[in-house]
Amino acid sequence: MAWIVSVIALVVFCAAPAQAQTYPAKPIHILVPYAPGGITDIAARIVGAKLTEAWGQQVLVENGLAAMASSR
Repeated sequence: MAWIVSVIALVVFCAAPAQAQTYPAKPIHILVPYAPGGITDIAARIVGAKLTEAWGQQVLVENGLAAMASSR
């Protein structure tokens, strides 16, 4: 009898729905390895704005060598 109860309990606990975290949960960073104001920066900001609209999550654009050094 105890064996049947333990099997039923195992099935109930394993069948409980898992709660997944929504992705992305934090702001997204786009690292641009060039100075601000260039065509690469402008393109990254346009893409970032479209991704913000599509995903509903903030997309940040970081420029320069300092941004590249902090990502490593």
